[in-house]
Amino acid sequence: MISLGHLDVNIVTHCNKRCASCSHASPFTKAWYMEPDTLETDLANLKKVSRFHRIQMVGGEPTLHKGIV
Repeated sequence: MISLGHLDVNIVTHCNKRCASCSHASPFTKAWYMEPDTLETDLANLKKVSRFHRIQMVGGEPTLHKGIV
């Protein structure tokens, strides 16, 4: 079993800002949303081999995801 401090999950690629220091290139990418079912499947598969203390939903601006709540 792999135990790590945290897992970053990119759930969107775009952002509504144009921050000069953006490390995700979000101001330049097309809008993309991870499907909630895909996230659920991926996390279930990871759970079989790893443990995380924290999962961070990141990307461009994660709160732009319409179905994540």
